[in-house]
Amino acid sequence: MKHGVTVVSCLLSMTLVCVCPGAEAKSAETIHKCDEFAAHPEDSGKWAAGVSEDDLAPGPAILFCNKALKDYPDTPRFKFQLGRALLKKGDFKEAKAFLDSAAEDGYAPAYAYLADIFRYGMLGQEDAYTAEIYYDLAITGGFARAVEAKESMLEELADGVAADTAACDNPYDKPRGCDTYFNPQGFAKGKALLALHDGDSEALSKFNTFEFTIYLTQLNKYFAGEYVMLDESCTGVNDPSLPVALMSKGGGSVGFDITKGIGGMNANRSMEIFFAGIKDYINTGGANVISAGLDIDVAKAAGLKDGKLLAKDYGCKSDVFTNLYENIVAYANNRPPRHFSGLPALKRSCQIHSASKGGKAMKSQFVCECFASGFDRVGVAQDDINWLGKNYDQGKNFMKLTQKYKGLHEKISECLF
Repeated sequence: MKHGVTVVSCLLSMTLVCVCPGAEAKSAETIHKCDEFAAHPEDSGKWAAGVSEDDLAPGPAILFCNKALKDYPDTPRFKFQLGRALLKKGDFKEAKAFLDSAAEDGYAPAYAYLADIFRYGMLGQEDAYTAEIYYDLAITGGFARAVEAKESMLEELADGVAADTAACDNPYDKPRGCDTYFNPQGFAKGKALLALHDGDSEALSKFNTFEFTIYLTQLNKYFAGEYVMLDESCTGVNDPSLPVALMSKGGGSVGFDITKGIGGMNANRSMEIFFAGIKDYINTGGANVISAGLDIDVAKAAGLKDGKLLAKDYGCKSDVFTNLYENIVAYANNRPPRHFSGLPALKRSCQIHSASKGGKAMKSQFVCECFASGFDRVGVAQDDINWLGKNYDQGKNFMKLTQKYKGLHEKISECLF
């Protein structure tokens, strides 16, 4: 019981103020040797030009950054730069301690290097899930290097991660494909698919409807063929009314009634013609009615890629695929989701509760994401997750569930310590 109270106390003490590296108060009157030897070229808070990973010399960098921290112990950039140098030297445990400290101060580049530690398993097992969370925090903080690093990791996962159903009995580290949860890693639009899978209408409302319906049409098209090579159980599972419903929803979002004049024409072919017409409209000066950055070809390619990955990693007989596909049909027809998960509500409630206690946004986001994942991976029943999502308090109700499920205290503790 004492351990559980400690967990709750730590959750309640999370802070929610984000510190931008560029806004750091100057800690020294002149550029320090630590800056010259260990600053990152893409760090917006750097005080020197910065050195690349190849040119970073850990010996002098560690010497000068230790001196800098002795003189200015509360300066996040010195903590980050020392952690970076220690990482280059191979002192992973000590490096993580300084990077953790910089991250707690909201120093965005530190999150990217923590992500690397988890991604490559420098202190144990590789953990792509935690790495992606840290990369997202670094990206949110404006550290550009994290964007490419995250994309590279997701591509590697898409190419090399397959379902390991033999390990599905392990409730603490279930691999993708265990039919109990959707893992967005590796998917081009993983977060959007996760929102669909969970029936998270609030998250779905933030996506560009036109672009998203193009993407979903191509994803569905993969399952519309005569034979699905990656999983024969997927052959013929597509809903034939879905393309028209998606066309109607997507066209309506930009003021086009695309259901007129397509009678008797193959629905997928109609969509192709519609794409071509919209693209021509954009190219001839009408792009102002489409949100900036819309790229039809990219959306179509992403949909096809994710359709293949769904078939490969989950098949079409899994609960994951069934829940996701039925929610796609509901979304296309403007109906409430057929399947609902309380995990998104848990994450939002966690962050709102933390905000009310007045602390750091980036750390709170990571802890709340990790917290929700712990509930999922330990195998907390959907009914209990939904109940806590609606009655979230991090007190009595929280304790009630952590006591009910073996291993949940330990999983939550991993997120905090």
